[in-house]
Amino acid sequence: DPVTGESKGLLIEEARTNLMTNSETFDNWNHNHVSVSANATIAPDGTLSADKVYKNNATNQAYVNRTMSAATGDLTFTFYVKSAEYDTLGFTLFNPTDGHVANGSANLTNGTTNPSAGTIGIEDIGNGWWRIRGSGTATASNSIMYIYPKDSTSYQGDGYSGIYVWGAQLEAGSFPTSYIPTSGSTVTRAGDDAKITGTNFSDWYSQGEGTSYVEASSFGIVTGETNRFLCFNDGSTSERTSLLIENNNNLKIYSADNSVAQTSISSGVSATNNTVFKVAGAYKPNDFAISANGNSAVTDTSGTLPVVTEVQIGRELTQHYLDGHIRKIAFYPKRLPNATLQAMTEE
Repeated sequence: DPVTGESKGLLIEEARTNLMTNSETFDNWNHNHVSVSANATIAPDGTLSADKVYKNNATNQAYVNRTMSAATGDLTFTFYVKSAEYDTLGFTLFNPTDGHVANGSANLTNGTTNPSAGTIGIEDIGNGWWRIRGSGTATASNSIMYIYPKDSTSYQGDGYSGIYVWGAQLEAGSFPTSYIPTSGSTVTRAGDDAKITGTNFSDWYSQGEGTSYVEASSFGIVTGETNRFLCFNDGSTSERTSLLIENNNNLKIYSADNSVAQTSISSGVSATNNTVFKVAGAYKPNDFAISANGNSAVTDTSGTLPVVTEVQIGRELTQHYLDGHIRKIAFYPKRLPNATLQAMTEE
């Protein structure tokens, strides 16, 4: 956490592309009644690379903008901003076909936003910097991202007052991921791949019975999709046991043997974005259970066990990414009692 310094855990994210081709050089953006001082202050990454955008001595609407050949569908923009002389700003993702895909304003003193289109948010990242985000849906490409120092109205500028900006990003998706720097072209970050294989896995894993425990949070829970915490498998979906967030956002354990589902138990506890949850899943032939956040264990008394050779952390094979943080993992080579599962997940 950039403000408290607390460790959030292992970050696991899906592959994403920053469609903004000049993410840090706002002097390369289009200007309307503003000027840009390049490398005017220290950016969130500790380098002297953040620009100052300030309004000229004019009364017209002032902004920087950039057009991107973005994909259609769900889009999310983010950028970092810090108060210079102005402590407010406006921002818009505009599409000629759809109009304002995501639009709003923010106060850099108290960290509040005022949305008027799409989903808008703000995150304190320390040292006076905030990360602004906005998400919406576009039916046509060539979206335009606008940043307005102070606000999007017409007002008198003085030739020096403005805001500091850095790290603009536009990505296909309904939520933001971590920043991907660009310089003149789009850049793709590969999906994270964390797993334990070979004897590093077989030395401690018990094929006959066991209990897995996870503390984690996700910033990308989307209804209708699934997010994995752990997936024990043989390199395929034929043999696997997973702890996951299912498509209705409930925490769940799922197991398949020889491609046939053996258990599929929902805990009854719903996960929410950016909230740490604790979940324990236990298995033994004809004896499965799951408990989350101190709730009574839900059980299934029928099913065989898969034979697995690895564990993937925060995803299943090449999909179903957690898009979040794994704070703790524990494995016990026995099927712990239901009361223990409930006790170990208490908040």
